[in-house]
Amino acid sequence: MTTARLALLLGFTWSVTATTLVLRRPVKDAPTIQFDPSSADPVRLAAEILRNTDRFASVAVGEAGITSTQTLAWRVVFQSPAADSVFRSLLSNATRPGQLYALAGLFITDHTAYVRGAARQRAGGGQVATQYGCIGSQQAVATILDQMDGGHWSREFLAGYPRRLTGFAPVRSH
Repeated sequence: MTTARLALLLGFTWSVTATTLVLRRPVKDAPTIQFDPSSADPVRLAAEILRNTDRFASVAVGEAGITSTQTLAWRVVFQSPAADSVFRSLLSNATRPGQLYALAGLFITDHTAYVRGAARQRAGGGQVATQYGCIGSQQAVATILDQMDGGHWSREFLAGYPRRLTGFAPVRSH
């Protein structure tokens, strides 16, 4: 067997083995959403998505810039007659990113509740997982709230296109 064929065979074997090991690993941190398809209430499903979300994502995510699941869920809740009460519920019993989505809704539906909730979130400090486009990272909750205070996040979720990111140097191609 030639060296090139041996290298190709070893590379293929390594790829298959690595893929098998990754696929066999149990996913422990993935949230489980309990949903009964017989009671297909889209607002309830959307609220559960926001209640269990593990990140605060912008409108457009991934290389293709598709609308994030969280944004679609936020819009379903926002357009429902129960939007105010659903956002209040999320603010009290969702994950930290889910609480930020609730605040983006309350910014419009009940600004007084937004101000109180944002103050509690600021006092809690810390960071939250975020996703802007295809970039996942951690961001200070206070920074997100500063942007939310100006209505940036609520407008983005309603308008359907991401806000401009600032503070980045442009990439120049040669």
